Amino acid sequence: MAAGRPSAYTDEIAETICERIASGESVQSITSDEDMPSSAMVYRWLADARYSKFREMYTRARERQADFFADEIITIADTEDNPKKAAVRVQARQWAASKLKPRKYGDRIDVHQQGTVTHTIAPDMIEGLKQIAAKFSQGLLTQDAQEAEIIEIEPDLLAMPDQKSQSGADTGDCDQLETISPEELVNCTVGGESKD
Repeated sequence: MAAGRPSAYTDEIAETICERIASGESVQSITSDEDMPSSAMVYRWLADARYSKFREMYTRARERQADFFADEIITIADTEDNPKKAAVRVQARQWAASKLKPRKYGDRIDVHQQGTVTHTIAPDMIEGLKQIAAKFSQGLLTQDAQEAEIIEIEPDLLAMPDQKSQSGADTGDCDQLETISPEELVNCTVGGESKD
């Protein structure tokens, strides 16, 4: 009875496969030899958690294969007589090396953006920012000042029947709330009761 292809994992077979990969051979080429396992078996070993040492060796072998391909590019360029054939062989090795070791041989994308960003600030905001900056410079505000308590008011709870602001302007109903100044808001009634 013929021995056939090996199917049991051994460290010796794993090391042979990895050495041949590092020397530029493909898994398909290596496993075409009768004394080697099938390519399906090799990929099963790589997927099996029991063979994590083989997976690590394989990964390092593929990185070394990228270096092998990069070295081979120079040899091909220097020795190949047919320029078209040389170009195809070089491009194939460049592509493989860039996929196997992208940090070293991959295309680098350098993104440099230039431009101007313009911020438009409403005039009333500018005045407020100036006041805040003045308070900082006078030491009245610090960066580690505590945040103010946020009070949420639902518009349907505000009732402002015929109220006049301190300036004499009608505060109107809740639909006009965004036009009311903070001073006028103090004079609003909440839920029918005065805040004062």
